[in-house]
Amino acid sequence: MSGVRKRGRLGLVGRLANEGMPIHYINQVRERLPELAASPNAALRADAREWSLHLSRLEELFAEAERDIRLSLDGEIGDEEIVKT
Repeated sequence: MSGVRKRGRLGLVGRLANEGMPIHYINQVRERLPELAASPNAALRADAREWSLHLSRLEELFAEAERDIRLSLDGEIGDEEIVKT
């Protein structure tokens, strides 16, 4: 981090790491999707539908994240714009 000049531009990278990594490794949604989809709990079934939708467009989401990270690192968008979308 000592070589990073504008640390304020790392907010999105930090949020993706702090939020995305635990969800991936701890929640293991992809592996648990069949279980969630078959749950008697309506909220868990709804979560499974949402996750299925988002997982089906994962490449698009990664491309969007990559674009936003670049814009953030370049100082073209800030935290306010990132949080709004």
